[in-house]
Amino acid sequence: MLRIQYRGYAQKKDDGPVWGTYLIEASFALVDAPDDGEVPLVMDIEYRGTDRRSVKDYNSTGFGLSWHARTREVHSKGWNGRMEQVGGPMHLKNKWDDDIRLFPCALLGISQTASISSIYGALPAGIQGRIR
Repeated sequence: MLRIQYRGYAQKKDDGPVWGTYLIEASFALVDAPDDGEVPLVMDIEYRGTDRRSVKDYNSTGFGLSWHARTREVHSKGWNGRMEQVGGPMHLKNKWDDDIRLFPCALLGISQTASISSIYGALPAGIQGRIR
């Protein structure tokens, strides 16, 4: 298991208003997936609206998605997008076609069952040294 903290925002299309901000703890179940297959991804989400037209603030735990290593696609019911590498930035769309941009900001942990050397080398360089 690989745990990464993300920060980001929701926006109506690329040039629209910013609806709000995200703080997310994402857990990638790397040991459960083949090299080119689906990687289970679970998110604990904290959303804070910054525009009066936004949905209300919310917290959600256990939101499940999948990342496909070969196609680089992230998907779940009502959500889809891309992530080029495990732990990298994500660009998602929700069911309202809003852009959700998420950026890794901290490496929260790697479980003992995961191969640290193979995962660590694949992480974006910007978060490799920021284990909390």
